[in-house]
Amino acid sequence: MTSCLVPASPVGQIYTRMAMGEDATVPNFVSAHPTLRSLGAQITALQTALAALSNRDFTDEPAIVQGVLASLTPEKIAAAIPPTMAKQVADELARRLVA
Repeated sequence: MTSCLVPASPVGQIYTRMAMGEDATVPNFVSAHPTLRSLGAQITALQTALAALSNRDFTDEPAIVQGVLASLTPEKIAAAIPPTMAKQVADELARRLVA
């Protein structure tokens, strides 16, 4: 049993040309739907765009640091120190200020 989509059969040849966006009977044929060639070109363009994006660094570290530091007030820092460490922190600060 032979399939009509075998490239050697006439129907298979027509199917292959249609999939590729070709028509030997119409000189200026333009496919109304995506063809294997147009899909291949789109995939190649997508791969190129993704490769370009994958090599970029979207993290703005200085802006992150600036935002974190802007939100740190002495009160917030003091509130973040556990009470058990508060005396140790105060003693260390006092030692450093004296030096």
